[in-house]
Amino acid sequence: MIRSRIEPKIFLAVVAAVLSIFLFSGCRVGLGVVAEIRLGVVYFASSSPETYGELYLDGSFIGRLEPLGVISRITTLDFPHQVDLRCGFCGEVHTWIFEPPFHAGETMELVVTH
Repeated sequence: MIRSRIEPKIFLAVVAAVLSIFLFSGCRVGLGVVAEIRLGVVYFASSSPETYGELYLDGSFIGRLEPLGVISRITTLDFPHQVDLRCGFCGEVHTWIFEPPFHAGETMELVVTH
């Protein structure tokens, strides 16, 4: 028996795959002619074994950064972002402000000197 209706799971998988292609390569989401926002995946990387802990992007928890690890996040590429790391090595909060323009797939090195 041939089904004429597409399975919802297959449809969602295809839509997610198409969207991920745009987001991982950097896409523009436009609202009319005037407003335009670029979205893409940006990577935050630990630069040393002493750089690890809870990582926050613009005040929102995005994950636990492991020593010499990497965390990725889909974010806007046209606005400055503040990254805070509650360091597991020294217990202090280290802050970086990254200025645009960003590129999709760009890696931001988080360097901490203790």
